[in-house]
Amino acid sequence: MRTKHEMTVTFRRIVLSFIVLITAIMGYGQGRQFGLTDLSTVLGSGDRTLEVYATYFERPVYKYSELGTRAKWIFGLGHRLQSSLYLNVTRSRSFTYCGPSKEPIVYHKNIEYYYSMSSEWKYSLLSRKSAPVGVAILTTGTFGVEGYKWENKVVVDWETSHHLVAFNFIHAAEWHKVRYTWSDDRFETFTKYRLLAGYMYRFNTRIGVGLEAKLAVRPFEQFNVDSYPDRKLFAGPSGYYVTGRNFFILHLYHQVNIKEERASFLNDKVGGRLLVGMHF
Repeated sequence: MRTKHEMTVTFRRIVLSFIVLITAIMGYGQGRQFGLTDLSTVLGSGDRTLEVYATYFERPVYKYSELGTRAKWIFGLGHRLQSSLYLNVTRSRSFTYCGPSKEPIVYHKNIEYYYSMSSEWKYSLLSRKSAPVGVAILTTGTFGVEGYKWENKVVVDWETSHHLVAFNFIHAAEWHKVRYTWSDDRFETFTKYRLLAGYMYRFNTRIGVGLEAKLAVRPFEQFNVDSYPDRKLFAGPSGYYVTGRNFFILHLYHQVNIKEERASFLNDKVGGRLLVGMHF
């Protein structure tokens, strides 16, 4: 039986080999305009592009932070079909603490790394060029040492010369380990629903600013029966800038807590995502 460390080392080698292989065959591509919200457009047959993400997330009240990085290779397969391959690396930092006061006593810092790979398939049902709205469906499978995830998404968007509006309806099923105690890790199943919405005002083909929001709903938490349904709303500004063959997207967000037991504004979840698209 292989240990977790051996599996992690093997996974790292696979990821490195995959990066070398895919980068060698990369070609030209096109960009996107939202940090979180997907659009219905797909690449043309033979087109390829690379997107690199850096996503930061922090919950100050629990002294927890997370930095996720992703490299996404996108391939246009023709007939309205697009395929993507992801490499994901997440670094989390948390503290184990004790004490009855509101300011807990920190005595141990935990830093963990999570590695995974994803495969995404996207099919365009309606194109904004020939229909009033664009419609696409996506399915994504993710595999990692710590668990698995399967996500299905419906994308609807609409645009004019200066305005772009998009909605994503998402269902996700996750299977991964949950640590109850230091010696008790259990494999749990989670079901999540998310609604993403984005609006972008495009000054021209190079610059746009707007707003994105995400409503995340989990029917219940298996390990906390007092917390279901778990609902969280995040919102914040987004913007993109295109220069030459590269594009940059920045999205910042803050939790808009829709529960009565809201923490203070400064202790809510905050985060941001920087996305860089590079055309070779």
